Amino acid sequence: MNNNNSNSSLLDSQLVEIKKAFQMCDRDGNGSIEVSELKVVVSAILGEEPSEEQLEQFFEIIDTDNSGTIEEDEFVSAMEKWMSEDERFLSNMKSPQIVGKKRHREEEESTLTHKKI
Repeated sequence: MNNNNSNSSLLDSQLVEIKKAFQMCDRDGNGSIEVSELKVVVSAILGEEPSEEQLEQFFEIIDTDNSGTIEEDEFVSAMEKWMSEDERFLSNMKSPQIVGKKRHREEEESTLTHKKI
């Protein structure tokens, strides 16, 4: 069963996978993830390359001790929250400005498409 932190909802196998992901993201092997390395993680989560603003937001949310880097425990905690689909956590990662800009672009594209027809 789960023998990691008693407050954790992760299975041991999930924890192992998250720690592997952390090691893959920690490209320089220094035990922490910098903003440049976080881009890999965020790209995988979003399915597309994030903007610099999105990267900064993800980093600020995940780097809970404000050290300027993401340590393994912060990464595990963030992935646990993401995996449990905690709506507050997910909504904090999506800036209303970014979502609004995306909707505005989609509306403009839709309008342009309808005008062409």
